[in-house]
Amino acid sequence: MKIYYELPKVSTNQYYTGMHWSQRNKIAKKYHNDIYYLCKKNNLPKVKESCKIIFGFATKFDLDNNSIIIKMIIDSLRYGGIIKDDNKKYVKGIEIKIADENYFEIIESD
Repeated sequence: MKIYYELPKVSTNQYYTGMHWSQRNKIAKKYHNDIYYLCKKNNLPKVKESCKIIFGFATKFDLDNNSIIIKMIIDSLRYGGIIKDDNKKYVKGIEIKIADENYFEIIESD
């Protein structure tokens, strides 16, 4: 199931070069809360064991410049109990794509 979202667009470059820590914290909290509620609203099931996560980005940024958003979404999935942890035992891979809308999709591993 694809979960579509519209949250503040922030590049990894913006996030780590010159942005005050309090602003970074504010953005991260917004992502964590909004992604958590999107998962609840869409009845996203908990991953039983491990998974791959696909990210689609409708952005002007280079795809690799979305890495901070990927991190915030994966952290949100962990905080919300959708995935057990965000280490390599449970998140076996990520895929990043250009898309018409921002989304993420969790594919359970066998």
